[in-house]
Amino acid sequence: MSRLLTSLLACLLTVLPALAYPPACSLSRCQCSDIGGTYSYELACDLGSIVSYDATFASLPPDVESLTLMCESKSRRSMLSPKMLSRFVRLKSLSIELCNVTILTPDSFAGLADLEAISIVDTALPELELSTFVHLPKLERLTVVGTGIGVLPDISHMTSLRYLNISKNNIHAIGDGTDSKDQYSLHPNLTLIELSHNRFRSLPLTLLRGAPSVQLLYMKGLLALAQFRFPDDVELRDLIELDARENKFEVVEIPRLNLAIHLEKLHLCGAGNEVQLTGLSSLANLEELSLVHFGITDTIWTQLNSSRLVRLDLSGNNLTSVDVSLLPALKILRVGENQISTLDSNTFVHQPELLLVNITRNRLKTLPGDLFASNAKLVVLDLSHNELHHLGPMIFNGLTGLVLLDLSHNNIQSLNDTFSSDLRSVHTLRLQRNKLSLLPDMSRLSNLNTLDVSYNQLISLTEVELKGLGELQLLDANDNNLTFVVPDLVTACCPNLLQLLLHNNRINNVGTFGHHPRLMFVRLDNNSMTDFETVSPFAEMRDLRYLFLHRNRFTSIRTNWFPPSLQILTMGENDIRQAYSTSFKNLPNLISVDLVGSRYALLLPMHAINSFRDNKPKPVFELAFNTFQCSCEMAYMKVIEEDGYSIDVFNRYYPQIRGLDTAHCVTPYEGNSVRPFHDVPLSHFACEYREMHCDVLCDCCSSNESCPCALTCPSECKCFTAGTGFKKVYFHIHCGYLNLSHVPLNIPSRSTGLYLDGNVLTRISPTDIGHLYKVEVIYLNGSRIQTIDDGAFANTSALVTLRLEDNLFTSLSDASFGKLTRLRELYLHNNLISSISPAAFVGMTAVETITLHDNRLVVLDAVCRTPSLLALTLSGNPWACPCNNSHDVLRLVHELNDVILDRPKMCCFVGVGTETYEGALDGAENMHDLIRPTGATGGSNEDVTVAGRNSCHHVLSFDFESLCVLRVGNVSGGEHVTNAESTTLLVALVVAILVLLMLVTLAILVMVRGRELQAWLFVNIGVRVYDKKAHIDKQDAGTKSFDAFISYSSKDSEFVAQALVPELDKKGYRTCVHYRDFPVGRNITDTIFKAIEESSRTVLVLSRNFLESEWCRFEFQTAHHHILCEGSHRLIVVLLGNIPDDMLDPDLKVHLKSKTYLKFGDPWFWEKLYFSLPDIKGREVEEKEQDVLRGMKILSGEIAVGQGHEKNNATIE
Repeated sequence: MSRLLTSLLACLLTVLPALAYPPACSLSRCQCSDIGGTYSYELACDLGSIVSYDATFASLPPDVESLTLMCESKSRRSMLSPKMLSRFVRLKSLSIELCNVTILTPDSFAGLADLEAISIVDTALPELELSTFVHLPKLERLTVVGTGIGVLPDISHMTSLRYLNISKNNIHAIGDGTDSKDQYSLHPNLTLIELSHNRFRSLPLTLLRGAPSVQLLYMKGLLALAQFRFPDDVELRDLIELDARENKFEVVEIPRLNLAIHLEKLHLCGAGNEVQLTGLSSLANLEELSLVHFGITDTIWTQLNSSRLVRLDLSGNNLTSVDVSLLPALKILRVGENQISTLDSNTFVHQPELLLVNITRNRLKTLPGDLFASNAKLVVLDLSHNELHHLGPMIFNGLTGLVLLDLSHNNIQSLNDTFSSDLRSVHTLRLQRNKLSLLPDMSRLSNLNTLDVSYNQLISLTEVELKGLGELQLLDANDNNLTFVVPDLVTACCPNLLQLLLHNNRINNVGTFGHHPRLMFVRLDNNSMTDFETVSPFAEMRDLRYLFLHRNRFTSIRTNWFPPSLQILTMGENDIRQAYSTSFKNLPNLISVDLVGSRYALLLPMHAINSFRDNKPKPVFELAFNTFQCSCEMAYMKVIEEDGYSIDVFNRYYPQIRGLDTAHCVTPYEGNSVRPFHDVPLSHFACEYREMHCDVLCDCCSSNESCPCALTCPSECKCFTAGTGFKKVYFHIHCGYLNLSHVPLNIPSRSTGLYLDGNVLTRISPTDIGHLYKVEVIYLNGSRIQTIDDGAFANTSALVTLRLEDNLFTSLSDASFGKLTRLRELYLHNNLISSISPAAFVGMTAVETITLHDNRLVVLDAVCRTPSLLALTLSGNPWACPCNNSHDVLRLVHELNDVILDRPKMCCFVGVGTETYEGALDGAENMHDLIRPTGATGGSNEDVTVAGRNSCHHVLSFDFESLCVLRVGNVSGGEHVTNAESTTLLVALVVAILVLLMLVTLAILVMVRGRELQAWLFVNIGVRVYDKKAHIDKQDAGTKSFDAFISYSSKDSEFVAQALVPELDKKGYRTCVHYRDFPVGRNITDTIFKAIEESSRTVLVLSRNFLESEWCRFEFQTAHHHILCEGSHRLIVVLLGNIPDDMLDPDLKVHLKSKTYLKFGDPWFWEKLYFSLPDIKGREVEEKEQDVLRGMKILSGEIAVGQGHEKNNATIE
């Protein structure tokens, strides 16, 4: 029973708090919290934006007393419409955060008469009207922070205001609603004013006059405020704190602060000009004083006599001495950035409570030995950036509580071993940028955590100097003259050391760090270290994670150099040539390896970096700006560069490789040439072999000399294996330019490339290359070959490239090549070929390039017309063009128009002709620029060129009619009849083409200049052609008072008032404009709605000024809603100037893209505008002088709707 009662009680305790909150607390996007006391509960809601139709906002209870509205993103607009919050009749506290409010009017807060606190933070606001807060008379706390507003609305009616925070805006003025300048006591209860980080150019005196009880005044970061002075009528009697730091005051007058008898904290910052200190001595209650950058001299010391002064900051002045004898309570003293050159022994004798002394950036050269004898409580002492060259041995005696000592940036050459006798509490010691060559005994610094001795002249670091530093965690000795690191330097003396910085020294020898338990960060980069001769100094470290060794002289990366804990390693810019198979083994925590910019060609074979099976995620190897030895051992990396990590083994065992896009290759296969890694093909990542070579795919190689898959190498040749089994393996046999008379024996059957160019082979038979079933590339060019036996290439079905140029072929038979279905490139130029069998190229279904230039071809029936053919050369041949079949040659040129590369150089040979091609076959030499250079052993066409020089006609200019048809017509009269008929047909064809061109031109003109044509016809003839707006005008007939409502920014009023409206009035259009037709005193929002409703069109003058005005945006939104209801043709956009796309609203972008806009300055602007407006034909032009107030009366309701008049737009910024 007791357990049951306990369970019921627990349930009740869980449910009762929930029942205590109202139903609104159950909203999914709201949270309730019990704030007790003032309000019953606080409701905080996350909304997409604050709009009246938001479901969450609509569900909020009207009795909530404290409400916080937060927006998800400033990209969505919030609109505080008039009386939108009026239903929250009991609301006393309202907060708006992280929103983008585009509409905020005085009526937005209507109905919130009892509101006591309003906070608008990090929310974009439009420019506010002066009367924005008129409905909030009882406000006690006003916070407007980070909104970007430039003017604070009038707050003079808020007599209960106690707290005002308007910081981090662009405010330059505060609205003043007082009727009399003598009535200043507007905010008798205001005690805190926060004005920091705004753009005031002068003090907001009206506000200060009206707040006689202000106690806390914050004015930091008012960079536009040059003068800081209070007139006589500003009373600050109750002021306790004035903070005006982060400023650049040029003029400061302190005397008016004499009345502030309760002032305890005064902080001012100037621009370097001297300040008048009169009256400073009367501030007897000062506890904190900051006068920074005011050009203050030593006269200040006689003005300071507050016995309560605890903090004093006189940094950035012109002091030459320190005299604080009248300030016994002083604890914090900052006099940095002055011209102090000496301090005497009595300087701080009367300040036993001193905790911090900052005298940085002065001219001190020496210090008295007993300067701090009376300051045993000193915690922080900063003497940096002076000219100290010597310190007395007892100067810091008695400072047992000192925690931070900064002696950096001086000229100290040595420190006595007794200088740290009493510094047992020092946590941080800064000695960088001095001239120390040796360190003193630091064994008494038992609590030292950070020691910085960088940028000195230290020549050694020993365990004796560091002995006793058991709590040391950071030792920085970079940029010294250290040449070695002694073994176990920090292992015994500094067991808690975490970071050791020794970079930028001259270290060439590093002793072991042993089993240091905690050292995790070591920098030894930019030294002179070379390969470790025996054991690596880091191998046994237990927690080493970050190791920096770049910019040294390492030549390799060897086994077991690094501990398993290592995560980050940098070894770039070394002399590394090679990594070994065990270089990166047993590093399960490795994250990144930086090998960027090695100074020598780096070999990184796959077995050196394929040891990361257990690493998750895989480490990243940064290899940018390297030059690799691109042999077969690096082929795997080329596969990664081409195919990424599509192969599973790379994902499982290999690191992520980056930076290959900036890497280069030294390629042995290319004669050690250097070119970008990306440009070297996989087939060139090769290694030479001389003896029998056995790869992993050949099982019988090592045991059987006649093994068919064994790779032999002919004795006369050079042989290479390239690529990788991950993608493709290549075998190249190079036997070129050896003056061979026959094809060498023992060419491996698995060869993929055979290079026999530049020899004297004369004949190729099937027995020479018939066994090369995998060969892809064969070079036989320049080898004086006369005959290719039938079937020579029958078994080379994998052949891709075949080079036979520069030989002595005379003909090609059907069986010369067989069916080379994979062949893509065939080079046959510069031979003596006079005939090619029609079926010679039939089997080449994939061929892309065929070169036949510089041969003796007269006709060509064998050109391969496959879709794959991309390049064909035919120049330098004596093509026959007899009159009976010359169309065959011309048809060939026409059919292969995009394929024949040298078509401009082709010649037709006929019996007679007047136009000769002087360069007949000379273009052959230029074609050689496209072909791989070969020996000059091919056939000669000189006899053909000479014989046909006088009858060669350029193909592109060959006139078949004049050279053939007309010549035949002189013999047969019938031909003349045919010519006449042809002429008639030609004339008819020309006429038809001209008519068609006229129709096409007219169609294009209508498509491109359709709007101009419509406008011209309407203005000059009065006819509307294909106008969708005609039906709108019929519907509006007699129902609209205005023809157009002009919406524009007040900054564009000159264009509207002097150009747009007068021109439209002259034409008889009824326009509605704000400055003429809006009734005075009426609600501006309602008037805008009515003006748009009463207009047949809305003319939007779109400019930068328009987009920067929130009222203009509101007008557009209203017009946008109207056209959605009544048709998009009611909106006319006039573009005034160029507008960046990123300034446009999404709705405006849609209109500009979907509808054509008018651009002022277009020669057809006025015609297009008249065409877009309603038709007023037949309407009598009204005499406007009869009633200039007609439009105002229509909008105010005095004249019934539809009585006709001009419509206009609101232009309120």
